[in-house]
Amino acid sequence: MAADLHRRWELRLAVAVALAAGAGLGMLGPAWRPWLLVALATSLAWLGYGIWYWSKGPGAAQRGLELLWLALPGARLGPGRAVHVHDGHEPIRVVLGRDGRELSAIVEARSDESTLAFRVWPAERPAPPPFPRDETRPAHGDLERALELEALFAGLLRAEANAPRELRRVLDQDAMAALLAVRKEAGRGFAGLTWDGQRLAVHLRGPLVADPARALQLARAVWRPLSAW
Repeated sequence: MAADLHRRWELRLAVAVALAAGAGLGMLGPAWRPWLLVALATSLAWLGYGIWYWSKGPGAAQRGLELLWLALPGARLGPGRAVHVHDGHEPIRVVLGRDGRELSAIVEARSDESTLAFRVWPAERPAPPPFPRDETRPAHGDLERALELEALFAGLLRAEANAPRELRRVLDQDAMAALLAVRKEAGRGFAGLTWDGQRLAVHLRGPLVADPARALQLARAVWRPLSAW
């Protein structure tokens, strides 16, 4: 953990400011003293908060989660601290973070590019899951509710797409059954499915995220019926 703390630029900056302010107290005149004391106190407070955050606070929990995923065979840390792993079928990119007070994971798999974009999520969720990389979906205004599909889901799942009729063709009986099965098995841990035209992503949250093997198993269950799309 100590090595990880030294990689945080915020903490390095706080240390640098504290050292500069402390040195300035002995070198500069009385006119500078109030400003230097404020800078010293602020930097020390920020340093203390940063150490707590990454050693005992939310950052420590997220770092622990990251280490769990990196323990998977062949897993490595990529740009943006995303975990990259090949699960024996295809390359997977996992974005770890927080959803409110809960830990979250977005498990992505690439597929053939398409003009179709959609989101499916549990009806009890207050909002749809975000697309993992918003730069690929700058226009959310073209999405509309897929009410026919929602009726087939018996109101258990919500859905929206830029082409609802096309989405109905893609989510055939097998894909719908897989989504409902994962929703039932994962419970509140399943936060939705997104497709931005390039990447298929399963959104997970809560304790499930701390079990990488099971999380990948559930994600594959959703992807499998969509592989021939």
